Amino acid sequence: MNDALGNELVIGGTYGYSTKDSVVIGVLKSIGQDKVTLDVSKRRDFIYAEETTKHWRGVSGKASIRSFHLFPVKA
Repeated sequence: MNDALGNELVIGGTYGYSTKDSVVIGVLKSIGQDKVTLDVSKRRDFIYAEETTKHWRGVSGKASIRSFHLFPVKA
């Protein structure tokens, strides 16, 4: 399975994705048939193109997302 840039996904690699109101970064834990699972470590929220948090905030949890939304992040 590939990321948004066409690179093969690597379990244990650090990836990010964005939503309409935040950017999320985490470590790839598993690859399923349609989606992948990230252990989320950081999040930065935005609203109407303005930052609502001035810093990355640490979070914990999991995210299940389609692989074509992921981009590699250098830790």
